[in-house]
Amino acid sequence: MRRMIQLTGCTLHDTAQMTAVNPAKQIRVFDRKGSLTEGKDADILLIDKNYHIQLTFCRGIIVEQGEA
Repeated sequence: MRRMIQLTGCTLHDTAQMTAVNPAKQIRVFDRKGSLTEGKDADILLIDKNYHIQLTFCRGIIVEQGEA
Protein backbone atom coordinates (compact mmCIF):
# COMPACT_ATOMS: atom_id res chain seq x y z
CA MET A 1 0.00 0.00 0.00
CA ARG A 2 2.77 2.38 0.96
CA ARG A 3 4.53 1.92 -2.38
CA MET A 4 1.32 2.28 -4.37
CA ILE A 5 0.52 5.55 -2.61
CA GLN A 6 4.08 6.82 -3.19
CA LEU A 7 4.10 5.88 -6.87
CA THR A 8 0.62 6.95 -7.87
CA GLY A 9 -0.59 9.44 -5.26
CA CYS A 10 -3.79 7.44 -4.81
CA THR A 11 -5.58 7.51 -1.48
CA LEU A 12 -5.55 4.96 1.32
CA HIS A 13 -9.17 4.22 0.45
CA ASP A 14 -8.17 3.51 -3.17
CA THR A 15 -5.42 1.10 -2.11
CA ALA A 16 -7.80 -0.71 0.27
CA GLN A 17 -10.16 -1.18 -2.66
CA MET A 18 -7.31 -2.51 -4.82
CA THR A 19 -5.82 -4.83 -2.19
CA ALA A 20 -8.87 -6.08 -0.29
CA VAL A 21 -12.24 -5.48 -1.93
CA ASN A 22 -11.39 -6.21 -5.57
CA PRO A 23 -9.40 -9.43 -4.91
CA ALA A 24 -12.09 -10.78 -2.58
CA LYS A 25 -14.72 -10.16 -5.24
CA GLN A 26 -12.51 -11.65 -7.95
CA ILE A 27 -12.09 -14.95 -6.09
CA ARG A 28 -15.71 -14.88 -4.92
CA VAL A 29 -15.13 -14.68 -1.16
CA PHE A 30 -16.47 -11.15 -0.64
CA ASP A 31 -19.30 -12.60 1.43
CA ARG A 32 -16.73 -13.25 4.20
CA LYS A 33 -13.58 -11.26 3.33
CA GLY A 34 -12.52 -7.95 1.76
CA SER A 35 -14.29 -5.44 3.99
CA LEU A 36 -15.06 -4.68 7.62
CA THR A 37 -18.67 -5.74 7.93
CA GLU A 38 -20.51 -7.52 10.71
CA GLY A 39 -20.33 -11.27 10.20
CA LYS A 40 -17.17 -11.25 8.09
CA ASP A 41 -13.88 -12.88 9.14
CA ALA A 42 -12.23 -9.77 10.69
CA ASP A 43 -8.93 -10.15 8.81
CA ILE A 44 -7.36 -6.75 9.51
CA LEU A 45 -3.99 -5.02 9.23
CA LEU A 46 -3.45 -2.16 11.66
CA ILE A 47 -0.93 0.31 10.22
CA ASP A 48 0.81 3.39 11.59
CA LYS A 49 0.94 6.83 9.95
CA ASN A 50 3.86 5.68 7.77
CA TYR A 51 1.90 2.61 6.57
CA HIS A 52 4.01 0.14 8.55
CA ILE A 53 2.09 -2.89 9.81
CA GLN A 54 1.67 -2.85 13.58
CA LEU A 55 -0.82 -5.68 14.11
CA THR A 56 -2.23 -8.45 11.94
CA PHE A 57 -5.58 -9.98 12.85
CA CYS A 58 -6.84 -13.19 11.31
CA ARG A 59 -10.49 -13.95 12.08
CA GLY A 60 -10.31 -11.38 14.87
CA ILE A 61 -7.26 -12.85 16.61
CA ILE A 62 -3.84 -11.15 16.68
CA VAL A 63 -1.47 -13.41 14.75
CA GLU A 64 1.47 -11.04 14.24
CA GLN A 65 2.79 -7.93 15.93
CA GLY A 66 5.04 -5.46 14.13
CA GLU A 67 8.09 -3.88 15.67
CA ALA A 68 7.51 -0.68 17.62
